[in-house]
Amino acid sequence: MKKIMMGFGAGSLLFFMQGTTFANIQSYENFSKNPKNIQILDKAFDEMKKRNNAAHDSKDFRTSLQYWANIHGYFAEDLSTDPNAKALKDTIKNKVGSCFSEAFKNKSKEEIELCITYTTYYTAIRNQTVLDDKIAQDVWGTCPHSSKDVANDMFLPWHRLYLHFFNKTLKKASGSAEFVLPYWKYEDNYDEESFSVALPTQFTEQDKSIYSQYRTKGLNTGQQSINAYMNGKGEGVDILGSEALKAEKFFSNERNGFSNLIEQDPHGMMHCGVGANCIAPYMGVVPAAGNDPIFYLHHRNIDRLWQKWMETKSKGKEITLEWAKKNLGMDPAWFEKEMSFVDENGNKVTVKVADAFSPEYMPKYEELDLKNTEHSLGALKAISSPLGSHESFDLKSTAILGQMPDKINLAIPAKNLKSNLNNKPAESFLKLENIELKNNPLLTYGVYLVNKENSKKSYLMTFSYFGVDEGGHGHHSGAKLNDVELNISDNLQEIGATNFDQLQLIFRPTDLTTKPVFTQQNDAGITIGKISFYSKPLKE
Repeated sequence: MKKIMMGFGAGSLLFFMQGTTFANIQSYENFSKNPKNIQILDKAFDEMKKRNNAAHDSKDFRTSLQYWANIHGYFAEDLSTDPNAKALKDTIKNKVGSCFSEAFKNKSKEEIELCITYTTYYTAIRNQTVLDDKIAQDVWGTCPHSSKDVANDMFLPWHRLYLHFFNKTLKKASGSAEFVLPYWKYEDNYDEESFSVALPTQFTEQDKSIYSQYRTKGLNTGQQSINAYMNGKGEGVDILGSEALKAEKFFSNERNGFSNLIEQDPHGMMHCGVGANCIAPYMGVVPAAGNDPIFYLHHRNIDRLWQKWMETKSKGKEITLEWAKKNLGMDPAWFEKEMSFVDENGNKVTVKVADAFSPEYMPKYEELDLKNTEHSLGALKAISSPLGSHESFDLKSTAILGQMPDKINLAIPAKNLKSNLNNKPAESFLKLENIELKNNPLLTYGVYLVNKENSKKSYLMTFSYFGVDEGGHGHHSGAKLNDVELNISDNLQEIGATNFDQLQLIFRPTDLTTKPVFTQQNDAGITIGKISFYSKPLKE
């Protein structure tokens, strides 16, 4: 298998945190080079799974894998008394409801078999009402994700602190004083010929506790089953190659803009990649995702990318609480927001956002793959003739629904261009507002910026459907998302654009599985209500 290693040449920089008590967190590929590490990891998950059947008000149950999965999300029947839960009956309807419809008779044999498998799983889940446990009432179903009505400003710090206490619990279960949960660096399991991703081998072995039977078809037999190429007709780009995870993508975005971006891509995208386009449990379903051990390595990588973004923004300076307060642009009250978990002994603990930036809780990664940030800065400062600003235009009547494999082109009206900011160095931005994801079309949408004059294009992001059709789950309150704002300065240089009227947006529907099983849903998709292009002076 050929792999793309995400280094950035001789100018690459490796930045490491100072003053932290954490041992270096390894990529799973490096972690697994020592067979003893795999044994310890598997033993730890096995021990936590054994506690799933403990009494629900016991400390043993609070240190079980089920309990930790339920902190992320869980099912219940009576949502009036369990407001953070997801309604099981709605999940059955949204995920596999077609199995019981008239359309069922038109499905392939393979689809029918999967429908039965997933239906059996969902209907076998017991209601997990937490009324008998006050601690569970406080901590279950508390993961914050974006919606139109709920800010996503807790997504990154919540998951960092969640992983901190989970790691301590897993470490104690492992019996190893040196154990540290690794991260899944997706490109380590990437094949450059098929543009696809496999799972780390050990996670596909049925005799191991890190195995899960509910995943995208082929993953558990070692196949490259996650499609990592955003195309349908040879017009896409490799989303795990140099276009998607390079340092420039993370540079200069505002914190909330970055959080919105990473929550969709690669966070939601990889959830759906493992979870059969977000149909299959566990990874494809918010209230069950934490039951798959790969979930925790996946979120470890998302946290690494957040750290990468902050280190890039700080130009390699140490990330401290003081730095975060000065540079993240967040209200001081944000750092005082509280969240509760349980520790390795099953006791409730309450922490603040500020703790995510303290030495005790801040992880130290073995590598961040940082490109020379001065080069990136220099490229931005070289923009001596910014494009100015474009009046936003309304697309509320435009629905991009279930079109596969055809792309959708949105031409940018060439009107109402404003001042070019007196030719001062500037950054250019794209803002997408009133985003609504309708149901789950069983695909994702890759977004590209195109120069109509030379046909060059640059990949921007991917919209995925993790949690979209799970309206009963806490903050996953529907298909409406927070606005997405992207710094597109490097993208404009890449395609050679000098004016906004040269630009075109392409939404490319792409199946996340290399061997699609389920029929695409034509009554689902995405709408974008408003699009704005603008520039603002570069901060010196």
